[in-house]
Amino acid sequence: MEQLKVVRSDKWLDASQGALAKWLRSLSLTQQLFFMALIPLPLVSAAILVPYLMDNGSLQEEAAHERGLAIVRLLAPAAEFGVVIRSATHLNPLVETVLAQEDVASVVIYDHAGEVIVQGGHPDIALAGQLVSATHARFMLAQKGRMSFAAPVNSQPAVLDDIANANMLLGDTPGAPNTVGWVYVELDTHSFGLHGYGVMWVSVLFALAALTASAYIALRLAHAVGDPVARLAYQAQHDPLTGLANRRAFEEALEDAVAASRRASDQSSLCFMDLDHFKEVNDVGGHAAGDALLCQIAELIQQRVRTGDLVCRIGGDEFSLILRACTRDDAKRIVVALCEAIAALRFEWEGVGFDVSASFGVAHIDDGLNCKAALCRAADFACYAAKRNGRNQVVEHEGTLGNPEPPC
Repeated sequence: MEQLKVVRSDKWLDASQGALAKWLRSLSLTQQLFFMALIPLPLVSAAILVPYLMDNGSLQEEAAHERGLAIVRLLAPAAEFGVVIRSATHLNPLVETVLAQEDVASVVIYDHAGEVIVQGGHPDIALAGQLVSATHARFMLAQKGRMSFAAPVNSQPAVLDDIANANMLLGDTPGAPNTVGWVYVELDTHSFGLHGYGVMWVSVLFALAALTASAYIALRLAHAVGDPVARLAYQAQHDPLTGLANRRAFEEALEDAVAASRRASDQSSLCFMDLDHFKEVNDVGGHAAGDALLCQIAELIQQRVRTGDLVCRIGGDEFSLILRACTRDDAKRIVVALCEAIAALRFEWEGVGFDVSASFGVAHIDDGLNCKAALCRAADFACYAAKRNGRNQVVEHEGTLGNPEPPC
């Protein structure tokens, strides 16, 4: 089972890498340069923002702890007299003063038995039974968006000065303070969170602004570098007259089609097309007329093939088509329809009309023709056979064709 998991994992990884590589190949050079320049920026921003936000949250929590402890430390001695005499009248001003402080949600003062003497606000954390554990100012609990703090209210036993002095001379220490009650304070931490969110969003917006500016710079650089290179790459792969793929692009695409057929039994066909009587157009109308006819034929072919098919100009009046993922019957149907469309074309140049037609040779990629050289030779033979047999027709290579010389 473990081996099966490893195999599945490897297949998934290979498939993912293949899909990523295919996507990258589909991008233009400018787009690839742009993504290469942009990818490090989010990583750098995350590396800066995440530690900052984490540190900021820790600092806010630490500041809240210190503030809560400071409040109960100051409140406890101030409340001593009121707790000793259990006077709410004396303690209410203290409670109101503390409640007036920012983020203080509740204040409770207890007597030595844990009974409430005075209360301000509404405490959300019930800790009355745990107050005895507060032998000094301390943090108690955090929940429900609040932090609670408590401190004991201690009363120093009153002694006469002469007796105290005599005890000190004899080596005795004064009596230990008695805990007569507790003060309890809750801080509302929601505002801390909102402040933290505010800082976070400001940081995120700042990072987005930096990323936008960086993306703009990366895009400009990508265009500055990629566009000239892309133009050169386009020119190296395309015919300057018709804009179709040239012989170099054709050979690369045919190699890919042959490899795909070997790997996945993908049915594809190669078609060579040669215009009939093209020399007459050049002789009568000049090279400008020939160029215009070639552009018109190129546009007609592109309109009548499928999106995934490749149309190339590989010579003066010679074109090639790679029909990808196409059965034999579909390939023949496409090429015959194309032959008929060209034959129906009436080319006009400076008041002179020319009848146009083309001869087609088709070779199918299969076990018998599974290399680029054999395919080209078979399609050539078929195209020459179409010319020899009267032109304006489609001939499929069947393995029995000879090697005729092309007619004039």
